Amino acid sequence: MLSRALGRDISFVHLSPAEARQLWISRGLPPELCDWLLWEPDPEDERAEWDLSEIVSPDYERVMGHPGRNYASWVADHLDAFR
Repeated sequence: MLSRALGRDISFVHLSPAEARQLWISRGLPPELCDWLLWEPDPEDERAEWDLSEIVSPDYERVMGHPGRNYASWVADHLDAFR
């Protein structure tokens, strides 16, 4: 979507979690934050069942006073930041 809006290809470089952690730390993020951002539940842990309705909370609209926007709207509003 972003590539189409810009009218050019955007490449994606896959990083392993260890590579991402190292990169973020080199750019000044605290290691603890990197670990938190990279945390994933253990799929073998029966207690780690996820319900997406618990992740996307209706509280956003209550707190912000308007519903969340979709990605296409966000791209349109922030396109200049990628030029």
